[in-house]
Amino acid sequence: MWSKAQDDCLQVDAVFLDFAKAFDRVNHKILLHKLCNFGIVGSLLAWCGDYLSCRKQRVVVDGKSSSWLNITSGVPQGSILGPLFFVIFISDLSEVVQEGSVALYADDCKACRVPRPAIMSLTEENWQTTRPTIKERAKFVFNNDRFSDVKFVVRKMDGESEKKQVIPAHKLVLSISSPVFEAMFYGELPETRDSIELPDCDYESLLELFRYMYSDEVCLNGSNVMRVLYLAKKYMMPSLAERCSEYLQENLDPSNVFSILPAAQKYQEKDLTQRCWKVIAEKTREALKTDDFATLQRSLLNEVIIRDKLTIEEIDLFKAVDLWATEECVRQGLEANGDTKRTILGEEIVKAIRFPTMKVEDFSSAVLDSDILTKQEIISIIKYLNSITKSVEGFSTVKRFGEIKRSCRLGLKSDNPWSYPTRRDCINVSVDRDVSLHAISFFGKENHTYPVTLELIDNTSNLVMTSKTASFPTELLQCEKCSYYGFEVYFDKQITIKKNTSYAISALISGPPSCQGIGCVGSIQCAGVTFTFTNNESSTNGTSAMCGQFPEFLFSLI
Repeated sequence: MWSKAQDDCLQVDAVFLDFAKAFDRVNHKILLHKLCNFGIVGSLLAWCGDYLSCRKQRVVVDGKSSSWLNITSGVPQGSILGPLFFVIFISDLSEVVQEGSVALYADDCKACRVPRPAIMSLTEENWQTTRPTIKERAKFVFNNDRFSDVKFVVRKMDGESEKKQVIPAHKLVLSISSPVFEAMFYGELPETRDSIELPDCDYESLLELFRYMYSDEVCLNGSNVMRVLYLAKKYMMPSLAERCSEYLQENLDPSNVFSILPAAQKYQEKDLTQRCWKVIAEKTREALKTDDFATLQRSLLNEVIIRDKLTIEEIDLFKAVDLWATEECVRQGLEANGDTKRTILGEEIVKAIRFPTMKVEDFSSAVLDSDILTKQEIISIIKYLNSITKSVEGFSTVKRFGEIKRSCRLGLKSDNPWSYPTRRDCINVSVDRDVSLHAISFFGKENHTYPVTLELIDNTSNLVMTSKTASFPTELLQCEKCSYYGFEVYFDKQITIKKNTSYAISALISGPPSCQGIGCVGSIQCAGVTFTFTNNESSTNGTSAMCGQFPEFLFSLI
């Protein structure tokens, strides 16, 4: 651009910089932060920190040495990594230059710009002719002053300080993307100001909102996705909210689940909320060790504690709750004694902890010292733990079901369509030892939702033990044989399946054709339990012991 501007006799402004003592002044803390942003994390980042730290230097002249001097900044010169670290350290310099561009070569820097009237004539003449699609043309004017008829002023962080940043926009593009902007600019009381300040928005997230409006593209990352989701909800853009939800689901794990779940509930993202609860249920121990758990709202803590499905020992769950109460006392400036912690937790949370399912030694060593329980409660629980009584008033004696096993009866997955013309899919199942049945998986089609009525029937008494009617979105599920799109139907409570008893699984499914299981086996063993499947005469849609629906049964040992 600069060369062509000079050839066209246009004005070119240039600044040539040379960083004084450049390699010696690199701040190690800032450099490591930037390395982390480039994806260098974990042990590799720690190695880089060790490489930079604890370095000394001295001068040797005619065989005489000076004293050693600790090096607290800079990168080693004469090494391969030194120049690389320095380039990474200054690589974001170009982001500071709003108009123009920057060329970097080690510690030499050249910043150039062609003033706007000149650059408009140079680079934007007949720009429409090189962009054949409306998306390309709209993308060209994104964050561009050309044709802009409104500007937004938002916050932007500059290191540790905050400044104001202007984003140019176009009322028409914003209005055809969001009913909120349509009402703002073309409603009964239209906004007439040329510059609008949005105090609840920051530069990065608003820019991504506008990028999506102009191009159907969005650049999400861990630092902006929550704020972009907030803006998508505020400006009524469900497709962008769905993109944010999908990103969060893809990156969901025990380390961040308690930071994502409150937002998922607040913005009523049902699929994301369901995935969060699934992670908490399957990775409880890891999730409860995070800093986010220690700062949960009490209402959400209560939702966690009352759940039946948690993969953690009850004593460890209690310790996590006790730590939460202690931290909350500190936050409120209160003494963390037993009475105060119980008041902060509330009776519902205390009663939801299943003390009677603990081991006697765990209860004695950890719970008694916390002073959360009353003397009468302690006596009642100890009597139960020593088999003197058969129940404890106010506390559940039923163990939470922990690790869930997946019994897969699938031989192969076939993409031949399995249709659902208002007929039942049924199969009989029996086991050779008592188990708790939690859920049954179904085949489905990607990006679809299936209304299902599922029944579990005792074939001996012909009684319906439990039923579930709801609609379920599909997700990618993984079994031991293959992956498939489907959904899992969890019963509202754990169901005990007695050994050597025949049960019927009956489902009425609505929705588009899905894949199906073929080559299924009549008997399989999983976690020491033998599952036996037989045909059910009520199956009018074709499911049998050899093919059809119900690829997996989710259970836990008793």
